[in-house]
Amino acid sequence: MPAPTFARCEIRSYSGEHMAHAHDYAQVMFAVQGRMELEIGGQASFADTACGVVIPAGMAHGFLASANARMWVADVPAHTGLERMRRFAVPARCHGGLDAVTDQLSAILQAPKVLQRRSLRLQELDQALDAALLGYRTASALAYALRRDHQVGAKELRQR
Repeated sequence: MPAPTFARCEIRSYSGEHMAHAHDYAQVMFAVQGRMELEIGGQASFADTACGVVIPAGMAHGFLASANARMWVADVPAHTGLERMRRFAVPARCHGGLDAVTDQLSAILQAPKVLQRRSLRLQELDQALDAALLGYRTASALAYALRRDHQVGAKELRQR
């Protein structure tokens, strides 16, 4: 697709994996529905309904989209604020559809930067928590047993 001379914005449907590629234009995107895992310039990232991403022109990116992911995507020619990959908090007024694209793009460029979040592996977290609780079902049960058997409370444990 040739570089646009003006911002082209649409809601696109994605699913599955797409190999790394690059464009002559920047892309700004966030999810309207679902989530997209991305690799942008060798860095892992993602876009969902709360966090979007700016992909600079010429930067290789590939993705894995959840089934039936719908993304708000703007293909934008070179513009100040789009020369670096960054994540942003999706402003509330951007969830209203494709109306007022210029206002939406302006809001996105002014949105606060969002640090990369990592997905939690809940099964591993559960296993680590179970191991830390030493077989007790809850932290309260563990605290009760420590106080009963060793006369040690939470306050004393935090000070160690």
